[in-house]
Amino acid sequence: MPKARVITVEEVIYLRDKLKDEYADVHAQFEEDDKFYELDFLQLLGVPKEFIADATVLPTARQLIDVYTDHVDLANARVTVSQKSVNEDDPKAMAKAEEESDILSKFGRGMLYRSNVEEDISQLRVAAKHQGIYGLGCVKTVYDADRWLDKPEQGDNESDSEYNEKIDEWRNDRDSQMPIVNQAVNPRNIYPDPSYGGRQFVIEVREKVLLDVRSQYPKWSNPQNKKIDERVNLTSYWDNGRRCELADNEPILPVRGGVAKHNYGFVPYVFIESGLGNLSYDGDLAKRYVGILRHLRGVLLSESRNFSIYDVAMKKG
Repeated sequence: MPKARVITVEEVIYLRDKLKDEYADVHAQFEEDDKFYELDFLQLLGVPKEFIADATVLPTARQLIDVYTDHVDLANARVTVSQKSVNEDDPKAMAKAEEESDILSKFGRGMLYRSNVEEDISQLRVAAKHQGIYGLGCVKTVYDADRWLDKPEQGDNESDSEYNEKIDEWRNDRDSQMPIVNQAVNPRNIYPDPSYGGRQFVIEVREKVLLDVRSQYPKWSNPQNKKIDERVNLTSYWDNGRRCELADNEPILPVRGGVAKHNYGFVPYVFIESGLGNLSYDGDLAKRYVGILRHLRGVLLSESRNFSIYDVAMKKG
């Protein structure tokens, strides 16, 4: 069987730029959805300029999304693990397979619980909110080695008992940390494989302060000579077996060729669609990813406009 060809850095950059054009329309819709959720549409009301200071944007859009998010049950998530196929005539093997399945199920529920209570903000709730706003939520699940402290080394003048105490403290701190993290990714920052029949890859783009990038990747050369407070454009490419990380189009993973194996065996992004859109005949992504506010914009504008006009009329007597 021929060996699968590995994607190159140049191909990642080319694919990212092509997908930016393909996702331009749906991302423009996402920006409009975001504008309505943030109540940033005062100038769209059409109220005369002399009365614009008295105009009011009603919070209906936020209420719709927040109530939708509240109805997404995040506290009682179910984790199902398929049991290994074993000989049904072997009771010991059946019991062992059932026990392993139960352990993995408990681990999954525990990971979801810790993700909800230990993060600064519930990542799953953020993803549920994205689902309501844009019609698409996304959760990225990855291993984060930085969450596990490095094993301390014994000092020259440090006794074995002192070092053992330090090791015990290190083990306690390490075991209390979860190195697997769930991250809600804004759909505006991702370019999933648009093909039908299963996603083979995902590209994520985002910005980060140069200081953070330089601290995490000290060998990065800063090809555009940006200042310490400027932002760096980061690109992440993931498929079933490979990943590539770019900072201003320069590879930053310490591997030859810039593309590394990740050994996950799957693309670590999960997408949850609202179901309010439609798989159109032409594959239009703007018709597929539809949030609650998409087709209520006119109503929301009219509501705030009518309230503003009535309020101005009452003030003017």
